[in-house]
Amino acid sequence: MVATESRSRAFGTLSAVFLTGIHARDLAWMEAVPALAAALADRGSPDRVAAEHHRVLHHDVFPAASIFLTRKARFGGPPAQAARDALAAVGLEPDPSAEPDHLGQLLAGLAHLDGATADAEADGRTDLLGPLDARRRAFLDGALLPWLPPVLVALQHQRSPLFTALAALTAELVGTTGPAPAAPDLPLPGLDMGDPETDLRRVATALVTPAISGWFLSRSNLLALAGALDLPAGFGHRRLLMETMLHTAVEHRQVPRLVGGLKAAIAGWQQGYAALGEHLGRRVVAPWSERLAAT
Repeated sequence: MVATESRSRAFGTLSAVFLTGIHARDLAWMEAVPALAAALADRGSPDRVAAEHHRVLHHDVFPAASIFLTRKARFGGPPAQAARDALAAVGLEPDPSAEPDHLGQLLAGLAHLDGATADAEADGRTDLLGPLDARRRAFLDGALLPWLPPVLVALQHQRSPLFTALAALTAELVGTTGPAPAAPDLPLPGLDMGDPETDLRRVATALVTPAISGWFLSRSNLLALAGALDLPAGFGHRRLLMETMLHTAVEHRQVPRLVGGLKAAIAGWQQGYAALGEHLGRRVVAPWSERLAAT
């Protein structure tokens, strides 16, 4: 009971942190977790923590299922509706301040389910534990696990010790020994390099679309890569930054260097997937790792 109740509270805190930021009420709990305490101490003032939250979750990584599971990588669509339905199935309405498929919304769902289980344990209602476990499994399989690996690895690649620690803690809490869910229905890559109509825009689009490439490159990731290779990336959204880098690399005969930089970044992501597999299960991570290996 204590473990389940504690896990429910932890999910509730993580949900609030991802949705609205870190508040004074969260500090006591977070400072009791060594990795989070160290990251918070490194960030300094509350204003710096708030700025980092905004940078990571509103500027660089957009932690919503629709960004990771659809060909257009835009908010809304079937993943958003699936998340809304999953929350409704456990008796919750999504917070209107964020997308229904936002990571924080779904962690709130887990907090609610674990809270119900803790109550059943406390009341001696063992007859409810099996159905509650089945509901939790359905919620995980349908709404969260299909896209959790890439969003957590993306958070760990934003030069933020705080969000690296939050992502690791999320993986540890979600970690399950049950059967793996069905593989996510990722769109086919649809990119034929032998097709004369495959231009650099299509290549750039594929590289920055998680469901096609298997990873998520934020604007900060792309600008850092461009800076490391001394390649102009220009301005604008992620696809435009990648397309500009590709054109510049071709014009200046720097394609091998750019490919090398991308391969090094892919290797870092594969390490992240391997580490996540220890918590989430290798079969949960495999579809994303394999998609990235084929990129």
